Amino acid sequence: MNPVVAPISSEKLITVEEEKRSESVFSQFSRRRTEANGASLHKESKPTLDEDALIRQYLRESANGTIPSSINGMIGLKLSSEERTFYNAFVNGFIVSISNQLAHQKLLPGSIFVPTAMFDPLIQKLCMTCGASFLYRCSSGNDKELLSKVKESNSLIVKELVHRLDEMPIMETREWILIYFTLQNNRQKFVYEGRHSQTMNLISGVQAIKMWLETKKKDANTKVVEKIIEIENETVIGSDNIFYTNSLNQKADFQNKKRNDIPYWEYNHNGDTCSVDEFTEADSYILLDKLVDKTNLLKSANSNCNDGVILSSCEEPKSRTGHMVDMLEIEAKMLLSSFSNADKVKNSAEVTAFERTLLETFIFNYSGTLLIIDKSLVGCLTSPFELFDLIAPLLFVPIYKCAVPWMNNPTAGAALPMIELQAKVIWLSFKEKLDQKDLKIVHTIQKLAQYYTRPILPDEVWRSYPKNVSKKLAESCYVSEIVAKGVYLFSMKILDRSLSEGDDKVQEIVDSMFKILDRISMHSQTSVIAKWAFLVIGCAIVSEEHKVKLKKRLIGFVEALKTGSLRTSLIFLEAVWKDGVGLNALFIEKYLDLLVI
Repeated sequence: MNPVVAPISSEKLITVEEEKRSESVFSQFSRRRTEANGASLHKESKPTLDEDALIRQYLRESANGTIPSSINGMIGLKLSSEERTFYNAFVNGFIVSISNQLAHQKLLPGSIFVPTAMFDPLIQKLCMTCGASFLYRCSSGNDKELLSKVKESNSLIVKELVHRLDEMPIMETREWILIYFTLQNNRQKFVYEGRHSQTMNLISGVQAIKMWLETKKKDANTKVVEKIIEIENETVIGSDNIFYTNSLNQKADFQNKKRNDIPYWEYNHNGDTCSVDEFTEADSYILLDKLVDKTNLLKSANSNCNDGVILSSCEEPKSRTGHMVDMLEIEAKMLLSSFSNADKVKNSAEVTAFERTLLETFIFNYSGTLLIIDKSLVGCLTSPFELFDLIAPLLFVPIYKCAVPWMNNPTAGAALPMIELQAKVIWLSFKEKLDQKDLKIVHTIQKLAQYYTRPILPDEVWRSYPKNVSKKLAESCYVSEIVAKGVYLFSMKILDRSLSEGDDKVQEIVDSMFKILDRISMHSQTSVIAKWAFLVIGCAIVSEEHKVKLKKRLIGFVEALKTGSLRTSLIFLEAVWKDGVGLNALFIEKYLDLLVI
């Protein structure tokens, strides 16, 4: 048995009733006249584009289906003409762009993010800012007035979040904070504010997840509530309190790590990157400081205030590989959370669609962004070994009985196990020299990626669903295979920094990627899942034919999704090819500065 992908049962996956319900979910884009299908067989490009356009129409209609008849009903407010424009851009543009694949309707980003704005004023403002960011990207970065509005709005939102954290009760459920950081990380794909700012968002987002998980632990524990009240009082009264002094130390530590040239420019290509206001960045440090303090309060209370490790904002990790090093005996169990946490997953509490989509979207962005994080802040960021172990029970529990298991993973789809390996191998690449344990882990990652076998869409699904729906479900499998190729090649390069793109094994990977790519439509939403792999394998391309082919693909993705992050992939690869630096570009800051992931 393949250690990475368990075989899918050949027995009937869905009942007749479930099949009818599922068919109705896809009815907006799946019903195609038989004669139209037949006529289009001789025009290969036309139906491919139609299918991708239809799925985007379905995503838009699904998102709009969660909105009341009048969006003026939002929080009892009436929207101005401009606000209405921004909100419509959020629902019909931004949300569609960040919806990576065909999933159960209740797990789609539109089903999670759009309704939340109806009830939370802060998230409502952020949604409009995301919509404005999408419109800015549609202007090719030329609308400076719109950019100014985005920056001003975002600055006010950060200040409001800091204020809310001050005011809210310590035991309040904080799902909204997961939405905040997930949206902020996605927003930077449209209006990028530099590697430092993006890394700070990532660090704060991980901290917010930890805080949210701590609130889930308390579960009406009266003693914990009383203990928290007691600790809160001590924090206010005693200046020598551990939380108070720790907070000050963390703040000073972070200020020392800040760059001195604020505002600064990472890279400017027709508006791809904008400077970060100094006051907004200062607020981001205050925000992180408060998240750390509140998490420590909850963590200490949940452990009955036993002497334990208090989280530190910028503590240099003792080992970049974390505690997972102890699990080396079984390769898949060591590196894949779905295996190492099998018992937790099996026995875990029910996971909501809300939790699944938010956490998976965040972890997907985290896994890609690792490549371009500000390396001066690596010690402040939780490692993927720890993070995946922390949230695995919430990522791998099937929520709905779907045609295929990966429809329960709305962002990463069938590629989720490979996305995990991607994050872990990038993390290990930060080390200047790998010790024996690190080397063993990288070799294991290499082996798992090399022998990865994509899931196969069951015949039952091909028979039961319209062809275009089945093709989109199958594309998730092909994309997962491309991600595996990227992980395999990156692992090879880490183990042998002298590896040249001209190596026969490297070119075999390049050739195999293009064979797989031929199975994926030109404007496929799912392709964005493999954008990191496209960068890695793209660095190894030597033939002009392959360069042209990949550029054409990336241009198609940019046209469909409108994200600046995909556009910078083109800029990055063209610079790499022009300078002839090959795979070495993945470790050179000059080239990484060109990227938004």
